[in-house]
Amino acid sequence: MQTVVISDVHLWQAIETDGLWMRYRKRDLFPDQELARLFDALAAHAAPGELEVVFAGDIFDFDVPVVREGKVDPTVIPTDAASAVGVLDLILDEHPVFVEGVARLLADGHWVTFMSGNHDLQLAFPAVRQALRERMLDAARRVAGPVDLTAMARRLRFRSWFHRTATGVLVEHGSQYDKCCSVLYPMNPVLSREGTLAPTMGSLAMRELVARLGYFNPNVDSSFLLTARGYVQHWLRYYAFREHSLVRTWLVGSIRIALGIVTSLETENERRASHDRELAGAETKTSSRILERHRALFERADLGLTARILGLDGVGIAVGLAIALSITTALKLPWIGLAFALLVVGSAIAFRVRTGDGGLDAGYERIRKAQRKIGELHDARAVVFGHTHVAEGSWDERGVFLGNSGTWSPTFADVACTIALHHGRTFIWLRDAGELQGGLHRFVDGRIEPIVARMSATRTPAAA
Repeated sequence: MQTVVISDVHLWQAIETDGLWMRYRKRDLFPDQELARLFDALAAHAAPGELEVVFAGDIFDFDVPVVREGKVDPTVIPTDAASAVGVLDLILDEHPVFVEGVARLLADGHWVTFMSGNHDLQLAFPAVRQALRERMLDAARRVAGPVDLTAMARRLRFRSWFHRTATGVLVEHGSQYDKCCSVLYPMNPVLSREGTLAPTMGSLAMRELVARLGYFNPNVDSSFLLTARGYVQHWLRYYAFREHSLVRTWLVGSIRIALGIVTSLETENERRASHDRELAGAETKTSSRILERHRALFERADLGLTARILGLDGVGIAVGLAIALSITTALKLPWIGLAFALLVVGSAIAFRVRTGDGGLDAGYERIRKAQRKIGELHDARAVVFGHTHVAEGSWDERGVFLGNSGTWSPTFADVACTIALHHGRTFIWLRDAGELQGGLHRFVDGRIEPIVARMSATRTPAAA
């Protein structure tokens, strides 16, 4: 068996705008053709049924606003099953090459597994899974003629929390170990009182803020996580004399994000947690004891960290100091004003110390630590994550592979999308040849190249 893991493709609708606004969403940056070529290259080196392609989350992006009549429409919020099916249809309509590429894999007898990520939690809805299944089967009929649709449907699988292959490779998206993107119940991530998807800070920030600011690239953290000076420079360069507003979008979006999180807060319910473990156990044939320890590694949403990332703590400081100034000047109470100002500054320092998490690098290291613990817990031969967009791979002293499949999304260092951050598109390719072989690879110029991989002495990477 061969296992290929691809994640964070972020398929969405195209928008054809003038200039640099939302340049990353233009059709010429879609990865569909490269993905289809990769599927063909992998299938050429596998007998029917030998290959499993695992899409490890964030393949579809339900958090970027939909496009209607050529314009972004942020009023469509696909957090229920019916609206999510509608948005999935819009995305798939834009990506027929991807759909047909996956359909060919299924028609050739291979296995395909779709996993939920933090941007496509909607795949947990049975109706969304059925809609995707029907699209794939319809495409298979077109590309392969008469096929055994029942057998194909069995080879198309869905996972909400994690997936374990027959060869002991454990695949998970990885967002459960990110304070901004985790949910309480990954097998059924809905609000119990409403039946809609539980919002995460990451999804809300994408929907309400980042994806509405067209001179940011939501797939490149460094494009929107700027210093105060960086935001001023960005505003002067792209927003100061244009129709789009950075400040208004940030202010309104931040308030909506904070309200969305506060109004959807749920306390952990042991009955639901137990049911979540039961569902995962039935799906992956994993014991409840292991699942309970696995679940204990999840990070929990942190409102303080959310406020800090959004810069709301800075707004609080500014408002507090303005009040202190008013007390000093308007009310002629300088000592009370000074005391209030010191209280504001002291509270801000205490808040930043309490919420300080070391930034992105520290967050990514927490995810790596969880990955190592999961490998030991499940006695896995390999553990593969996505989510961070940082492609990685290593073999430890026990012969266990730990890797991250990276991203196929449009990642560029500039707003014009001319300076690519990565050379080629990365994925994980593991093969069971008695011992596990392979590792992190990239697809570039139609070739498969190993980056960090353990290979057989008698077989080349491209022919393995």
